[in-house]
Amino acid sequence: MIVRRNFVTEFVIIFILLLCCLYGEGTEEDLLFRDIPTIYAAGKIEQKISEAAASVTVIDRVEINRWGYTKLSDVLSMVTGLYINNDRNYYYLGVRGFLTPGDYCSRTLVTVDGQVMNDVLYGTGFFNNEVDLGFVKKIEIIKGPGSALYGSNAMFAVINIVTVDYEKSKEFSASIVAGSFSTAGGSFSFNKNFGDGKKIFLGISGNHMEGQDLYFSEYDTPLNNNGIFSGGDKSREYNIVLKGAIGDLSLKGIIDLKTKYLPTGEYGTIFNDNRSKTIDNKYLFSIEYAPRLDLDKTLHIIAYNFNYFYHGDYFLSYSDSIGNPYVEKNTDDAFDNHYGLQAKLDWQTKENIFISGVELRNDYNLVQKNYDFGLTDTALFLDYLNDVRSGYVLSSYAQDIFNILPEASITAGARYDYYNNFGGTFNPRLGLILTPVKGAAIKILYGSAFRAPNVYELYYSTTTIFRPNPALIPENIKTYEIIFISNPVENTDVQVSFYRTDMTDIITQVTTNDIDTITGLNFIQYQNAGSVRALGIELEAAYKSNTFRSSFGVNVQKTENLTTGGDVTNSPEALGNFKIYLPLFASSGVGIETFFSGRRLEFNRPNWLSPFFVSNFVITSKEIINNMSISLRVQNVFDETYSDPVGGNFLQSSLMQNRRNFVIKAEYSF
Repeated sequence: MIVRRNFVTEFVIIFILLLCCLYGEGTEEDLLFRDIPTIYAAGKIEQKISEAAASVTVIDRVEINRWGYTKLSDVLSMVTGLYINNDRNYYYLGVRGFLTPGDYCSRTLVTVDGQVMNDVLYGTGFFNNEVDLGFVKKIEIIKGPGSALYGSNAMFAVINIVTVDYEKSKEFSASIVAGSFSTAGGSFSFNKNFGDGKKIFLGISGNHMEGQDLYFSEYDTPLNNNGIFSGGDKSREYNIVLKGAIGDLSLKGIIDLKTKYLPTGEYGTIFNDNRSKTIDNKYLFSIEYAPRLDLDKTLHIIAYNFNYFYHGDYFLSYSDSIGNPYVEKNTDDAFDNHYGLQAKLDWQTKENIFISGVELRNDYNLVQKNYDFGLTDTALFLDYLNDVRSGYVLSSYAQDIFNILPEASITAGARYDYYNNFGGTFNPRLGLILTPVKGAAIKILYGSAFRAPNVYELYYSTTTIFRPNPALIPENIKTYEIIFISNPVENTDVQVSFYRTDMTDIITQVTTNDIDTITGLNFIQYQNAGSVRALGIELEAAYKSNTFRSSFGVNVQKTENLTTGGDVTNSPEALGNFKIYLPLFASSGVGIETFFSGRRLEFNRPNWLSPFFVSNFVITSKEIINNMSISLRVQNVFDETYSDPVGGNFLQSSLMQNRRNFVIKAEYSF
């Protein structure tokens, strides 16, 4: 109770301070900050945020640099209604109370310049380093269902990463990054607009982290180094973005390479053996032809090829037939090779914005393998899984934005997706946007979405831990939302959202009663585990001027398991954030941001994790030396102790997150 009272008290104080800021005096230069940003992902066409039939947030490059962000997960953690979990291997994104341990971010769609980055095997949308933030123009966050435009995975949100525009100035840029846990990295980019429609951009980045020694009480025995895992938290990340254009023709290539060593003993791996690791590599190559048919019509034809490679080395302790122990390397391999063809027509008139499109995705090579390597004796090689599949998806969609009055517009759209393995699904969206007075808008929204069971959930099987479930059916979601937007005083933005989300046939990781004799862990299986309803309210307020800026956000929601009547795992009833940034002198500033999470229920356990506040401090200097900028970001500045819940593949029920740490970045452009 003390924690909850403190939470209420602190947020009341913060809100009062914010209101004081909202009614502070501005200057004529404040008008520079009143430009209304545009967004693409909400409607697959550029439109003002106030006109988009969705709850949207845009984080631009200026904001990224201002706060010294170096990871996408840091950016998203400060968006109202979102929260980040980390299991020391991957980052996961929760949206408005939904984040089930064991779900590899498959309910959020990640796109780069509108092109989907989720793989087919796991539906994965990782939130760490899909694109180096130095190569990013802005990040678009659309909360709510997006299947009416994007199909599967776009259930809770769509995250669109927009890469930098082609520029004529500052063609070269280089940066170095250093931080806690022996972190070091850097990037280089070349950006050139040659004129006559000829443009090119190349960005290359890399980051190494040696990590930290970690303590886990669950392993606190002399045999397990008294619970301390030494030198197992390492990571390696590399990112390449290449794009170019000649007139109406453009090409893009994105390569994202990640290796992470496992310091937690997950999947029954040997504790304090720092050889266990995972490798996740994604490769996307696309070509687009976008001719303007006439003044109001543009055709987009896109062909792309996507490749995803996953490799996991898991070192396990076995015993032979007479009880002698030996070490074995269990290996996971997965390949996702698919290509696609897309055609989209944009037709814009004064009264209407109409889009329609068709898509084909051919999953020509979907492979999952699991085997014991035979590390000490090749005769011990055991092939547990060698699953090879293929499939296809055919889709069509249409959407119309009709201005029925100068103060009112209707957005109506729908999409049909046909899967070769389970058939078709139809998902509509409908939105009414009213602008009764200048600087105010009301959005009344409805949308449905689905997530097809992925190959991993359907067919993954080993003699240890995992059981397949080919009987899975798609998840479905329906969301109803009312959004009020206003600018009550100069230089302020206030938004209030009321929403209801109904989700059925949820696919979740279930721990069975059967126990694996090798690892001692319960078998786990993905199952359609019932229905969930969430009711919530979001409040966001922001003040922006040339001398001062602050923002405040809070999300309060209640998520209920309609099947059991109980609480939902990892679903905080309250989320909040506060940011304040002040200039120090001409080109420098200092800021602090705070994120709050309410208590959360652990996975398949009756235990609740305590609420927590985490604050980050940043100081930035723009062009402190000619063309050089520097930022220092101290994360968890008050050294808060907090944990995130994890899934059934861990002995631990939750994992402690990083204490105070820092990252410093220097960038030079010319």
